Amino acid sequence: MDPDTVGCGEVAALSVSPFWYVLCAIPSALVHTYASPAIARLLTQTGRLTTMAPRRLAETGMWAGQATMPGGLLRGAPGYQATAQVRLLHARMRSSALKHGWDAAEWGVPISQVDVARTWLDFTLTPSQALAALGIELTQAEQNSLYQYWHYIAYLLGLEDNSFYRDVTDHDSAQKLRHLLDLTIGPPDENSRTLTAPWSARRRTSCPRRRNRLCRAPNSANSSTASSGAPSATTAPISSAFPFRPLPPSWDDSAG
Repeated sequence: MDPDTVGCGEVAALSVSPFWYVLCAIPSALVHTYASPAIARLLTQTGRLTTMAPRRLAETGMWAGQATMPGGLLRGAPGYQATAQVRLLHARMRSSALKHGWDAAEWGVPISQVDVARTWLDFTLTPSQALAALGIELTQAEQNSLYQYWHYIAYLLGLEDNSFYRDVTDHDSAQKLRHLLDLTIGPPDENSRTLTAPWSARRRTSCPRRRNRLCRAPNSANSSTASSGAPSATTAPISSAFPFRPLPPSWDDSAG
């Protein structure tokens, strides 16, 4: 990975107002991830995620923020460490599931390469589509920059370096990959609904009347981030939305 690219951070994400990025990126990413029956089954086996939606939102947002900040993925930097923690968490959950009766023949390898690839798309394509619905769209150059940066995150998360994600350079190619990956999983099941139920409840209460002005979408449509009306990263740094610090050890939900 080019050190200059890492030093600049994930420019496309940083060009979007933190309010809109957090509102669109994290919930949409997690909800689509939970749509996979295998992932939902694995997560519900921990017995705690259904009551931890706010904490999961904060911790996932903290990781995403650390990983996309300028210099965040430099070796030893907070984003680099946080991403390594996510990879280790996946390994521990995989090992724990296989030791406690996970039927790989029926449900596949827990947190497989396909699962990680779907999750990777949930933090690139999925939030971008949510932002586009609000009129905040990325230019072709911004899309190329986005996926180039996240190629390195994919590598750190454990996707094989020569795997299919390297061919993803924009939303069109990402959409094609996600379609292929989604063909390998079944439809959302009861575990998926259990995991996403807290998000539906939270959505109904997350936009109180006193904040209606903030909760309305931007007026512009079909515009790039530069013309979306959203403050730039220099006027509204994404750090205002996340308390950047290393993820706590308690983030591992596979204990026990």
